[in-house]
Amino acid sequence: MRVQFSSIFPYLFFVSLALLPLSRPPFHFFEVLLAAVLAIFFVNASYWRRVREVHLMLGVSLFVMGITVLAAAAADPQGNWLYVARFGLAIFSLPAAVFLLRKQGKTFFALVFISILLLHAQWGVLQFIWQQSLGLSSIGESVLSPLTPVVAKFSFDSSPIMRAYGPYLHANTFGGMALMGLVCLGWLWYRKNLSPQHIFSLASWLTLALAVITSFSRAVYVGAIVLPLLLVFLFRVRIAHVSLISFIIILLFLPLLQARFSDTQDRATPERARGYSWWQEILTQYPVWRGAGPGQYPLALENHLNQEQVRYEAWEIAPVHSVPLLLAAEWGMIGGGFLLGYALFCLLRRDWQNIAFWLLPILPALLLDHYFLTQNAPLVFLMVLGLLHFQPAKS
Repeated sequence: MRVQFSSIFPYLFFVSLALLPLSRPPFHFFEVLLAAVLAIFFVNASYWRRVREVHLMLGVSLFVMGITVLAAAAADPQGNWLYVARFGLAIFSLPAAVFLLRKQGKTFFALVFISILLLHAQWGVLQFIWQQSLGLSSIGESVLSPLTPVVAKFSFDSSPIMRAYGPYLHANTFGGMALMGLVCLGWLWYRKNLSPQHIFSLASWLTLALAVITSFSRAVYVGAIVLPLLLVFLFRVRIAHVSLISFIIILLFLPLLQARFSDTQDRATPERARGYSWWQEILTQYPVWRGAGPGQYPLALENHLNQEQVRYEAWEIAPVHSVPLLLAAEWGMIGGGFLLGYALFCLLRRDWQNIAFWLLPILPALLLDHYFLTQNAPLVFLMVLGLLHFQPAKS
């Protein structure tokens, strides 16, 4: 049984991650699938008991999860326990990912994740070309159309243009995950595990760059500009071929980009401005040490606006568009402790180049949106890919 499990566990784990963005209420089927795969992994202790790094990460995961449960219970015993469970799913994915990194190596790990994100990228690009979903709602795909009010879009020549979603809940999320795929690809280049001129590199860059641009996410665009600058000036990677690909893509999409940036009906900027002002009000209403509680920000915001008799739209009852601000509001000093712990980790490692390469491209999305904390697939991917900071046993 142990041999059989050892041969199929990597496939089960990566397939579960690839399908995770499709998990939707009320059943959350693919989240349950990943939870079942992780449960089998932990129960089969003979499979990983000799890998010391897994024991260490499991201890860290249990500690973080314990703090999360205590924080949720202290804020509200009847709080958002579904959010806590989904956060736990991300936390307990880390020991399994550490095991696969130890056994398979970083290069294999990064290539698998790039392949997953390539599949998602093609999905979204096809949606953009057809301007509708691919008819896969039976497995969780969002039903998309330019005429649907809640779908992200912009106006081009008086016609609505739907942004690409892929299997994700929003176009911004799709763009952020495609950018993460580009970061993985660039990481392989500067480590010299893969040449930028290799056909896989060129095809992957083309596909992921198309996904980034069809997401029409401005925060992601900033990160996509930072990434090649880091490759060229920090790591001296020659990217002439992929730069030419990027230039051609930008030229082809220039009319749509101009329409996106000049769209008078765009509500993102005023929405965020109101959201940030409301965040300041919410922050003062809860104890600084625990905040409103994990996953409780939308409920806290709705209660506050109703009490103050402030008029709002239903779609404005949402987490504040910033991961650090949301951590502060929901987790208080606990969230600050997480950020401080990661900052100390970065200082102690002194691996400035590696940390800068992973963090700077996605920093705009972290500062200007919330999906890396509120949506399970981006949270899991962010945590698992963050493990590439660690030195591997083999590459």
